[in-house]
Amino acid sequence: MVATSKPTSFCKAGMSLLSRKYLSLILASALLVAVPAGAAEYSLQAIIDQRAFYNGNLGMFSDPASTAQDQREMYASGYALAPRLNLRARSPRWQLDLNSVASFSRLSDQLYDSDDQKIGLKYGYTGARARWDVDASIDRSSTRSNVAELGEILAAVRSESYSLTPRWTRVLSERNSLALGGNWASVDYQARRFNDYDYYGFDITWLRQLSEQNQLQIGVYQSIFEAGEKRNNTDIESDTLGLTVALVRNVNEALSTNISIGARQVETSTPILCDFVSALFGQCTFGSRLGVNTTDSDGFTAAAGVDYTAQRWSVSASLSRSLVPNSTLGDLLETDTVTLSFNRQLRETLYFELDLSATQEDQLESNSFSRDRFRIAPRLRWQFAERWSMTTSVVHNSRDSLRFGSSNDAEGTSISFRVRYTHPRESWSR
Repeated sequence: MVATSKPTSFCKAGMSLLSRKYLSLILASALLVAVPAGAAEYSLQAIIDQRAFYNGNLGMFSDPASTAQDQREMYASGYALAPRLNLRARSPRWQLDLNSVASFSRLSDQLYDSDDQKIGLKYGYTGARARWDVDASIDRSSTRSNVAELGEILAAVRSESYSLTPRWTRVLSERNSLALGGNWASVDYQARRFNDYDYYGFDITWLRQLSEQNQLQIGVYQSIFEAGEKRNNTDIESDTLGLTVALVRNVNEALSTNISIGARQVETSTPILCDFVSALFGQCTFGSRLGVNTTDSDGFTAAAGVDYTAQRWSVSASLSRSLVPNSTLGDLLETDTVTLSFNRQLRETLYFELDLSATQEDQLESNSFSRDRFRIAPRLRWQFAERWSMTTSVVHNSRDSLRFGSSNDAEGTSISFRVRYTHPRESWSR
């Protein structure tokens, strides 16, 4: 087993310096201040979305008509208003994009009403032999927008997520580069049913340009997942070490492919609690913490993708195996995902879009939880004026899950109509 105590301690010490809840905001503000002074171009664009929708199983319940759901119907209709703003600043060496969305949703079932806000920042700086990239986001939304991953929801509960992803790439020679990256995410729920968690780590990647079309990437990474609270003995910690080898090939201007394979090791620590029998014989206090149980899990990761763009249509497909945090269990899930996206311009102002995804999730080293999810979303978009468009979409979700031997299957279909107005981009310079 590879020792992980030193990297883990280093990551934890760094995260304890600042409150995680406000770290993204602090760094984003510092980044805005650090934007180099001098000649730059600025622009601002506003977009307004108005959407009306109907959902046949809003909470993704296995039995929508069950009296266990307080005899409430799970179908709902509603509308949403979502103004968007994009502020862009750029110069020959750097570019900064600040995106914000404020969404107001009102439904026939008021328990699912939601007012959501999201701010995203993307910054890139290119030097003589190095490049900096930083992505940061703050997302205050509700569990209704993430029901496919969370499972059943009785109401729209507030969730807050914060993320930060910096990356530095240095050109070492004509064919070799080195990239150092980090990632941090924190998710908090205003409901005890879901587990808050933090997920952070770093990676080092060597990039080798084999030819004009082919690039080899070899990377090592470590990540740490923490969920629950130690004070009530629900804490779980998983440390992951991994290695990946990837080949990226740009066949031509229209076609690109990628494939990667890797190995990972996960060490998970969970609390050992005093059970009822031990407490009955006076060996300990029921529910008290006796120690920590540590388990190891070895496995592989993989990914493959293809993208093709023609004059009037495009298609992209991917498959992957990775570890994904889950708030319902408060654990990492080994997740296999297959996706397909297709876009076709039918006429000059008419477009057809289709998204497909199939996901299989399993709990590490345990048969207590497994889940299969499927999603299909066809859309028809009509650009009926220069600044106006209308989109009609149908989304069907299905879920087959098994937890502690009990199945929980569900499916639901939603239909929505969206009208979008895109204001002309206003530009100025200094």
